[in-house]
Amino acid sequence: GLFRQPPCTTLVISEQGLKIEYNWILGKVERTPDENKYIEAARKAVDNSLKQLSGTDKKILLCFSGGVDSLYLGKRIQALGIDFDIIYWMINSQAFKTAQRGAKILGKELTVIDCSNYTEELKEIVETEMFFDHHYARIHYVGCQEIVKRYGNEIILVNGQNSDSILTYGPSETKRTSFWKR
Repeated sequence: GLFRQPPCTTLVISEQGLKIEYNWILGKVERTPDENKYIEAARKAVDNSLKQLSGTDKKILLCFSGGVDSLYLGKRIQALGIDFDIIYWMINSQAFKTAQRGAKILGKELTVIDCSNYTEELKEIVETEMFFDHHYARIHYVGCQEIVKRYGNEIILVNGQNSDSILTYGPSETKRTSFWKR
């Protein structure tokens, strides 16, 4: 029943179902004509959200495309001194070079999660359930199965990649208005 997650929230999936926890409220970010002040307030808000990752014993994985959003999140997590790995959802290799360049900037090894194993059975499940939007549902449905195989289910998944479609930090555009939206 969840089609779009509210901004700056954590989606907790348990046996009891889905629960959304708010990390901070966008409406509390001071809005003034001062662009630098806004950028600093937004950075602090993102940092306050990411600080919740400190001190966890769970593996932290950043879904990473190497684009503006995921690279920014990676840099902010590093600035907070939090250990994490980066993963790339592989469907095709067109955007892979961007992710590799971004990984190099972060000084991290890029772990590739193969999402190409999209069987007719999985396609039917995704289309029936319509998780988020079809393309990204495919990535996350197949990709999360692979993540559980590799890392188990005691992980924290931070999503900067594909965020314009499903989670919190999008959109992945480079226009000035898009930065303001972030």
